[in-house]
This record gives sequence, C-alpha cells and structure tokens, in this order.
Amino acid sequence: MSVEAKHVQTPSRGAAGEGRLGKVVTYGLLSVGALVILGPFLWMVRSVVTPNEVLYSDSGGGIIPRQFTLDHIKDAFTAGVQPFDVYFVNSLIVTVIAVVSNVIFCGLAGFALARIEFVGRRAVTVVIVLMLAIPIESRIIPLYILASRSGLSNSYFGIALPLLVTSMGIFLMRQYVMTIPRELDEAAKVDGCSSWRLYWKIIFPICRPVIAAIAIFTFITAWNDYMWPLVIIQSQDMQTLPVAVGNMAVVKDQLRWGTLLAFSLLSVTPVLVFYLFLQRQFMAGITSGAVKG
Repeated sequence: MSVEAKHVQTPSRGAAGEGRLGKVVTYGLLSVGALVILGPFLWMVRSVVTPNEVLYSDSGGGIIPRQFTLDHIKDAFTAGVQPFDVYFVNSLIVTVIAVVSNVIFCGLAGFALARIEFVGRRAVTVVIVLMLAIPIESRIIPLYILASRSGLSNSYFGIALPLLVTSMGIFLMRQYVMTIPRELDEAAKVDGCSSWRLYWKIIFPICRPVIAAIAIFTFITAWNDYMWPLVIIQSQDMQTLPVAVGNMAVVKDQLRWGTLLAFSLLSVTPVLVFYLFLQRQFMAGITSGAVKG
C-alpha cells in the first residue's frame, strides 16, 4: 500500500523578508501621518504650559521646555470680557439643543423615509441628498431674516437654528433603517404595535450606533460653528467659544499666544471627550448601511 507524501509549500526567506519590510514601511508611514496630524495639537499643549518669558524668547523654549506653568490656563478664565465659563455654558446649551433636536427629528424623518409609503417619498429623499451639497454660507441671509422676524436673534434657539435638523442626519438614519429586516415591523404590527410605538420601542434601540454617529457629527459641528453665531449674536454675554476665541486674537493691541492657546485647548477638550465616549457606536454607525440603497 503506497502512501502519497503531501508537500507543504513554505514561504521562502525572501518573501518573509519582503513581508516584514512592507509592514515596517506601512507602520512608518502611519506613524509619520499621526505625527503630522497630532503635531499642531501637541505644539498647542506645549505652548500652554510654557511661561511667557520662555515662550517669547528667541529659542521659544525648545520642543520640550524645561519650565512649566499653569498661568495661561488661569488667565483663560479672566482674560476675556467674559470669563471662560460663560462662553462654555453658551456653547454647551446651543450644542445640547442641536444634538437633542437632531436625534429626535432626524431619527423620525429617516424612519419615515425608510418605512412609510407616501406620495413623493423618493423626491423628498433626492432633495435631502442634494441639500448635502449646499453650504450654510449660501443660506445665511434667509436664515438671518427668518431668525430676526421670529424674534430668535441673540438667543440660544436662534444660534442653533441651522443645526436643529440636518440633511446628513436624516440620510444616515434612513440608510441604517433600510438595513433592518421588515419582518420586525410585520411581527410588531401583528401584536398590535402602532408605527409610533414601533419606532420608539424597536427601531430606535436598534439604531443606537447611527444615533451616536448623528450625535457626534452634530456635536462637533455645533461646538465649532463660527460663521452663523458671529452673524446672529448681538451681545457679548451670548457669544459661543469659537466667537470668543476669534475676539481674543487681539486684546489691547497685543497678541497673547499663551492665553489664546489655553482658551483653544479648553475649547477642544469637550469634543475629544465626547468622541472617545461614543467612539465604538460612531464607527458602527458610519459603516452600517453604507452600501444599502
């Protein structure tokens, strides 16, 4: 009885070496890209903890300064016309209004476009997709007229007006709901579940990843919005953080880089914390339903 020998083909040393070299090159390029992206942020942190006498010296204190201080962070709460916490609360209120409004109304609109049959549904979907290409700068004048005549100027709802419902949020929600099997709807309706209850009890909990993605997109957009608040805000005590940072660029005809960068660092921290808190849901939300028509 003959036994056939099985030859297992093993990779050659040259192929293994090329594989390691490819990994080294890949990780090297990724590391360089990460440094390029994180470089400005790390330089901002470095400047915030550097004393003024070192920061304004010829050497600038080097890449890693030998002296450290927290005076710039303390000045951020007292340097402006209003302290930092006033601008922070304004931005927080506007952002919360925008996030809550988007989660509720974009969720309902996306569910309706994905599940409810009505005349003109396809046309509405096309219009929403086309709205993604229209920048807010082209809508500032009609938005300003609407806010002024509605008495929303210099108010939190007026500042959040362009972001109460976004086309991106509706589109993401529709695409995600399209991936949910319709058998769930049919089973719920057999049990006597209404469309309203179907959404809040079944569809909404399933859509937590895309809801998190909508919340993060809205949070970042509302928190960093500069153009519209600059137009609609009329008093100093209603300014949001981006507007306040812009106004702090020149204080008494002298640019105070340490305080300005400390203000910027404190402003960007909530965005990083919010993103890290919902990172997993965010990645799942922007990938699920991406190829569903």
